[in-house]
Amino acid sequence: MELVDVIRQIYGEEVYITDRIGISGGDINDAYHLCLSNGENLFIKMNANAKDDFFAAEKTGLEALHKAGAVTLSVITYDKTKDNLSYLLLNFVRSSRPKRTYWEDLGHMLAQVHHAAVDKFGGFSPEFYDAYHEIIPKEPGYTVRRDLYNLYHLLNHLNLFGRSYLAAGRRILKSYSQK
Repeated sequence: MELVDVIRQIYGEEVYITDRIGISGGDINDAYHLCLSNGENLFIKMNANAKDDFFAAEKTGLEALHKAGAVTLSVITYDKTKDNLSYLLLNFVRSSRPKRTYWEDLGHMLAQVHHAAVDKFGGFSPEFYDAYHEIIPKEPGYTVRRDLYNLYHLLNHLNLFGRSYLAAGRRILKSYSQK
């Protein structure tokens, strides 16, 4: 089934895509904001090289976030087109200005749904980490383990996406070689 047919099946025969706007931010999938003729706005992630169940895990993860109260469930469907293009179709969520407690709220919610290392590549505010560690406290040796854990992911990203991850990997290796 083609994406056009999926849209018609869900929204009706008269509905079609009026605009497709590229969205940046990912390395593995193509992402678009789809505008429909009935006024609906959708978000679609697509991958031409994915296995059949590629987006199933993401759907499961979004359902877990929804169960924890962290997100409104927005998955509409996922599948493959007849041309072997995997896709995940969701409701489009417009950006808005975050409220004052955004980072603290995010830290609490994320800690409630998993125990993964959240500081893999940084990018969160100190308020986020403080809130996260209120729920999942740091254990002795946390910083040493964090850097070693991050090294694995940095090397993986270096292999997959290129040299932009090299400097961070070198910093960690250098810190271990000086101990």
